[in-house]
Amino acid sequence: MSMDSYDFTVGARVLTADGQDVGAVKEILGYYFKVDAPMAPDYWLPASLIRSSDQSVITLGADREALGGYEVEPSVIEDERVSEAAPPDEQTMAIEAAVIVWGADEWPVVRRRILEHDARYNEAELDRMQAEEPEETHRRFGHLFEDANRSAERLARTIEENT
Repeated sequence: MSMDSYDFTVGARVLTADGQDVGAVKEILGYYFKVDAPMAPDYWLPASLIRSSDQSVITLGADREALGGYEVEPSVIEDERVSEAAPPDEQTMAIEAAVIVWGADEWPVVRRRILEHDARYNEAELDRMQAEEPEETHRRFGHLFEDANRSAERLARTIEENT
């Protein structure tokens, strides 16, 4: 699900799955949102963690105790800022789209992006996660799967417009 699929704005309250209010949306960047946490440091969460939303309230799919495991690393946010500032080059889009459109799935693209942005993982570990726990992998890295699909859609539109 893309961030466009959600119906919330800066200032919306953020509730955990167990109903605890953890703060308000302070900023939205790509597929991430920053939580302005009272009496605690602010932190970023992925949109894939959102279970439901409306204009004023977001309900997350995790309890308060589990939120730490979903916090997005600052380096990922910085990469997102750079990525939003500069569109991907055509060659990168073409390669990613070809993998998605003509490949078995978008996993090779997503795996590459995870490895580029998160040194905690290696290729073998990610492939094992995808093979053994595909639903958990999609939940954890849903924003990257959605981004890969958007790249394929952009390329398909570009090809259609130019042929």
